[in-house]
Amino acid sequence: ILILVILFSFSSLQAQNFYSPLIIDIDGDYYVWKSLGSDLYPITNSGGYNRLPRLSPDNVYLGYSTLAPVAVDALRREGGFGGGGELPTDIHLLNIETEQEMVIAAQPPDASFFTEGTPDRYMVRGTPAWSPDSRLLVWAEYDERYEQQSIVIYDVATGASSTITEVPFPGMSIP
Repeated sequence: ILILVILFSFSSLQAQNFYSPLIIDIDGDYYVWKSLGSDLYPITNSGGYNRLPRLSPDNVYLGYSTLAPVAVDALRREGGFGGGGELPTDIHLLNIETEQEMVIAAQPPDASFFTEGTPDRYMVRGTPAWSPDSRLLVWAEYDERYEQQSIVIYDVATGASSTITEVPFPGMSIP
C-alpha cells in the first residue's frame, strides 16, 4: 500500500503543470521558449524599442515599457538626441499563452516630442512592477507638460487604472 501511495503522489506531481516560460530580450524585442523540444520564437516586434520586461509571478503576463511612437518618430527624424534624459514611453501588457498584446498606458492624444514649433507634451514611465498575486501592475510616470510625477496602478482583471498624484518625489528622476 505504501508503494501505491508513493507512486500515486509522484504521478500527481508529474501531472501538474510547472509552466515557467523563458523570456529573452534580443535587441529590444522579446522571444519565448516554453519547454524542452520547443523552438525559441518572437512574441513582440517593436523594431527594438521594448525595454524593462517584468514577468508576472503567475507566469501569465509580461509587462514592459516601450518607446512611444512620438519618441520613435523623433529619433528617426533627428537621428538621435544629445544630453541624455528619458524618452516618452508607453506600458504594454502581453499574455504569454495567447500572445495577445495591449497598450495599457499610452501617450496623450495631443502628444508631441522634439517637434519644431510645437511644445513638448509626453509621458515618461518607469519600470513596471507586479503585485505578488499578479493582479496589479504598478509604475511611476512623469507628465512633462504639467511637471507632475505620479504612481499608476493597473488592475489586470478589470483593465482599470488608478493614479496616485500626491507622491513626494523631491529631486527624483524616474528610471
